[in-house]
Amino acid sequence: MPLIQRVMIVDDDPHIGQMLQGKIAAQGYDVHHHDRAKGTLEAALGFKAQLLLLDVMLGDGIGYEVARSIRKNPALYQIPILFQSVVGEERDIAHAFVEGGDGYLTKPYTVQELQSSLERMEQLAQDTEQVREPTGHRSLAYMRRVIDHCLFRNEHFALFYISVGGKEGTKSAEKNPYLESRLPSIAKAIRNTIANAGFYETVTAHMGSTHFMVKTRIDDRERFYRLVHEAIDKVVRTKDDVESGSKERRASVSPRDSGVRVTFKMAHTGQRNYTHAHELFDKISRHPDM
Repeated sequence: MPLIQRVMIVDDDPHIGQMLQGKIAAQGYDVHHHDRAKGTLEAALGFKAQLLLLDVMLGDGIGYEVARSIRKNPALYQIPILFQSVVGEERDIAHAFVEGGDGYLTKPYTVQELQSSLERMEQLAQDTEQVREPTGHRSLAYMRRVIDHCLFRNEHFALFYISVGGKEGTKSAEKNPYLESRLPSIAKAIRNTIANAGFYETVTAHMGSTHFMVKTRIDDRERFYRLVHEAIDKVVRTKDDVESGSKERRASVSPRDSGVRVTFKMAHTGQRNYTHAHELFDKISRHPDM
């Protein structure tokens, strides 16, 4: 069953609103039309909206302001926002994503373009809800939602990128049988350390292979780095048998010859005012190893 079943249209043109309502309802969605910026948040909460089709220019306000109120709200911040506008310049589209958007339709658009955008929003919703196997951590799409929620609420936090790889930091778990076997234990070590050390307001994401991202309180960053680094290091360098695979496979790999390197990178909101998650992702990708 699709995750998105209730779509809320915010457009001050009654003819466009009614037309969209009919076309989207014909695809099996429950649809509600709201015709102004004022009251959109309350209407979305009452309707329990799962997707917002939001016009940029409204008679009594700007759609970007509405989007920011959605991203700030604890009950709605995860829902996809699909902007629509008669303005389709590249800079306008880029700004819409900065303001919390996930997609952009330039008016006039076809039914096929609308349907494709709705399908992309459904895929995004599924990615956001995903719990990744075999680690049990949330997805990077979910982390992006959490970060934007915190940034729009002016909350301070630290963001860590954690990678476990070869000596040069380039060998992934798929190419390293030892790391592949240790992936569930690495994920468990991160979770257990967070729980046992009392790291509150912490969110973790598995980015694939042996790469993780963790958001924690800014005041906890030094203690988090030390304790989680120690926990991961202990897991990947233990001499116990690996947790999965045949006896022959367990005998074929060891921490001594695995060439393991644990890499931490970190950025935090005390360094500058970030506007959206991708700025932090870019900053952390360029940050030197800790």
